[in-house]
Amino acid sequence: MAFEDLRENLKNQFVQLGERITNSRLYSILSERYENLNSNQQRLVKIVSFLLAVGLFVYFPMDYFMVSFENETAFEDKRKTIKDIVKSEREVSALPDIPRPLPAESVKSNIESQLKEMNLLPEQIKQVNVNYQPTAGLVPQNKMQYGIDITVNKINLKQLTNLGSKLQIIHPAVKIKDLIVTLNREDARYLNADFHLVALNIPEYRPPEPPPPETKKKGKRPTKSENEEQ
Repeated sequence: MAFEDLRENLKNQFVQLGERITNSRLYSILSERYENLNSNQQRLVKIVSFLLAVGLFVYFPMDYFMVSFENETAFEDKRKTIKDIVKSEREVSALPDIPRPLPAESVKSNIESQLKEMNLLPEQIKQVNVNYQPTAGLVPQNKMQYGIDITVNKINLKQLTNLGSKLQIIHPAVKIKDLIVTLNREDARYLNADFHLVALNIPEYRPPEPPPPETKKKGKRPTKSENEEQ
């Protein structure tokens, strides 16, 4: 019953709308002008009206389709961006924390031990000095805690690569900043090498302090005398 009533209401509304259009002045003017046209002109008007109706019928669904397609594309782009951000955040969270560098003397002692393990002669080790004011280069001055300058002379290529590998992993926060290699003046078969290491100035991580627990105000309990009075 409700569907039939709805259909009757729609039918009546369309009938009323048709009557309003036919009774309007604009419809009367257009109808008179159409009647004054010859048969070919009337046929042309019908064709143009039909094409216009078909164009409107096709335009609105296509317009909605294009808008929905653009919205879907924008949604996919935003979803991909969010996925990339979440992935990057997880990768950063999974990275291990870089420890703070050891004291300069401890690192210097470790380097001297590495040089002794390589069986270098004392005359080959020219210097292992701590530099508390290393020169700035690719690493800014405020990002360096101290530097260590190492000079070794008359070493071969294998010794150079082995020493460089050992110095690179001496400590996670100590890295090679500069390496200068020249030919030995006494014997061109050997090399002289200057290593400049820097200890990165890594700030100490302090986890955020948890907020203080909220203290709920408890109501004052009535005393024994107050209960007896009540």
